[in-house]
Amino acid sequence: MKEPIISVIVPVYKAADYLPQCVESIISQGGKNFELLLINDGSPDQSGQICDEYLKKDSRIRVFHKTNGGVSSARNLGLDNARGEWICFVDADDYMIAEALPILIDKTAHHDADVICFNNHFVDDNGKVSNIVKNTGSDDEINVYEDIRKRLRCLMHSPPWGKLYKRKALAGIKFDESIHIAEDLLFHITVLLSKPSIKVLNCQEFLYYYRIWEGSAMAKADHDYKLLHDKLKVVLSNAGVFNLFEPEYNAFLFINIYNKIINPNHIGMDKTEYMQFLPIIRNAYKVGRRLKATNRIAVLFYKVNRYVGNIYIRLFCFFKSTVSAR
Repeated sequence: MKEPIISVIVPVYKAADYLPQCVESIISQGGKNFELLLINDGSPDQSGQICDEYLKKDSRIRVFHKTNGGVSSARNLGLDNARGEWICFVDADDYMIAEALPILIDKTAHHDADVICFNNHFVDDNGKVSNIVKNTGSDDEINVYEDIRKRLRCLMHSPPWGKLYKRKALAGIKFDESIHIAEDLLFHITVLLSKPSIKVLNCQEFLYYYRIWEGSAMAKADHDYKLLHDKLKVVLSNAGVFNLFEPEYNAFLFINIYNKIINPNHIGMDKTEYMQFLPIIRNAYKVGRRLKATNRIAVLFYKVNRYVGNIYIRLFCFFKSTVSAR
């Protein structure tokens, strides 16, 4: 049997309401030059049964059932079993446009690349496009270091979906199962720094619909970022480029702190958090214009002390929610 060109890996957990649309959007692409790996991560709903039903219908589908270990462990199981020359990740509550895979296969045939990035729409439960996220440029090669800088400054999203990875470029690289926020950013940067000659292509087509709903990963908040920050520093240091990216790294630290303290479920910092993040706050001046104005103002207030900083954040959140309610 001829090996598929693309292995599409879908981690599945509590996705029964959305999984059929996801699977249909992939298997309707046509052709036999791809495989679909459904990784049921111990889902307690009907997701596992839905996977098995599709397995009976389509020979391009392979199903794996495992005990719950998180999305990274599910994606890693998919990587261990993928047979395609290229790897594409899709979330179980999202879906692809028609002809997405043929378009990507055409890109692989006409471009010498290790990673191909493509555009996506944000949609709500009704399919209404609520936002558009664009990668920079059109069909051209991306400067790897500039790509990393933009992702660290949170100017570009870094999910595993929206990208096509050459399987050879992922040799020995897995998702870190010990972190549960931005593990995809860590994975992507690790790939980009895995060898000096890595080539990244940006394609202009919109091929993916990312669904934002209450249970989606992007809708969840209040994570512990410290482990992520430590792991990211190790990746950059091991590649010998930490000094090169230190300003962007510091910006990334403070942006994550800022996002954490404006979370409606966790506004401001307690004493323990403040002492933990104080060195970052004190050094934030080195980041300069890499921070938005609201971030820089927060830095100034928190430099005074925790109470002043928390008052600013609470006032900011209050006025923001007031404006949003109008």
